[in-house]
Amino acid sequence: MKESTSRFIKGSVYSIYSNIVVILIMTLISIFTARHLGREIMGLYSILLSLQGIVTIFAMFGIPPAMAKLLSEYSQTRKDARDDLVLTAFALVLAFSIVFASIYSLSREIISVRFYNVPELSPMIQISSAIVVILSVSTLTNSALQGFQRFRLLSRLTIINSVISLPVSIYLIYSWGITGALVALLVNYMVSAINNISHLWKILKEEDIKIRLCFNRRVARELIGFGMPMVLSGLVVIPGVWFANTTLAIYSGLGDVGLFAIAYTISNMLLFIPNAIAIPLIPLVSEFSAKDKREMNNLSLNTFYLIGILALPGSIFTCIFARDIVSVVYGSQFYGSWMILCLMAIAIYLVSLCSVIGNIIIGLGKTWDSFILNALWFISFIIAAHYLIMAYGLSGVGYAYIASYLFFIIILQIYMKYKQHVVIKNFSLYLIVPLIILLISLFIPNSIYYRVAYFLIFLLIGIVLSRKSRASLRGMWIDLTASPNTKN
Repeated sequence: MKESTSRFIKGSVYSIYSNIVVILIMTLISIFTARHLGREIMGLYSILLSLQGIVTIFAMFGIPPAMAKLLSEYSQTRKDARDDLVLTAFALVLAFSIVFASIYSLSREIISVRFYNVPELSPMIQISSAIVVILSVSTLTNSALQGFQRFRLLSRLTIINSVISLPVSIYLIYSWGITGALVALLVNYMVSAINNISHLWKILKEEDIKIRLCFNRRVARELIGFGMPMVLSGLVVIPGVWFANTTLAIYSGLGDVGLFAIAYTISNMLLFIPNAIAIPLIPLVSEFSAKDKREMNNLSLNTFYLIGILALPGSIFTCIFARDIVSVVYGSQFYGSWMILCLMAIAIYLVSLCSVIGNIIIGLGKTWDSFILNALWFISFIIAAHYLIMAYGLSGVGYAYIASYLFFIIILQIYMKYKQHVVIKNFSLYLIVPLIILLISLFIPNSIYYRVAYFLIFLLIGIVLSRKSRASLRGMWIDLTASPNTKN
């Protein structure tokens, strides 16, 4: 029985349960938002969220993932320093978020009038700047629970916060349109932060962590030292969406930005398994890299194989039934997004594989390596997106994502092999065969019978070819069922 496997599986199961609920609720909110706002306003809302995402990178300054990693390590080696770590992390996030949110708010006229020539953005940016502060605090509380490895509690709180957000979002969007959508985000993040803090307070007392006003400069340097490359990594990943939205708005108009927003939202739902697995993966890789590297290597490889088999069916299904998903769920006004949805579904499979390796690199503490690797992806994406959007319009965004992530996963494989000495066996099996299957699915006749038949055939081929993944899954399940209960 392997300790890392047992704790990893249990943490992943809790995260997957909560992510399923979150995805269902976010899907309902997304559908209502798109149908109520329409293509043009949805495009404007998408641009606003991408701007907010860039500011949030600076506001959090990489502190949440840094605290999750260091808290897991401190729990093993420096328990007496955890109070300084938690309180210093909260002080840093509050300071950074207030400063950068204020700069964002003061720049609203420049952004809305001079850059986008959309004066209506100005009051919305004021609301968005407040969201940045509350979101930063809420994310930090999630990271604290992650660092304490309270995965079950984190999953339960995530579900509760998501359920509360549904009626709040629908009422405010229906009442105030795009302004209501932003106010809903503000209210929902505030509820999440308050709910999380109330439970985190109890955990701090249970762990005998003294709650007091303090700021440890040495701990702050450690947090910022880990967080700085995370900030830089975020600055070469999240702005990619902003660049795609802005380039589309320039060459194709806000209508196509709205279509891309729908495709981007749907395709990112396919990441719920990799995102759920990342919650326990990062702290466990961090912990076991310090005391059992062989165990860490096995955990990393099994996770990659597991994602390889679990991520593929969703991408195949989305490619084959893209027309039905868009027209039935979002309405005829968004039907034009079906092709970009197919392309994004293909890209998301590559993103799933890349995210596993990326989270392993973060868990190992190689944040500067992560920044350099992400910078290579960003450069490839910007170049590809610039030329492909000009040539192919909306579809060019999808081509750019596929090309850049194909390049990225090859770079990550080379890095893991030669820098970390972790060889991913059967790597081509998880790259070439799924890509062939996904590309073929684009040319299936538009008949429900053909599409159902092809989906079942492709699914069967994927299961047969993924013997290594199924063996890993069985082994991890045996470890889980054979292990005693652990505190989560």
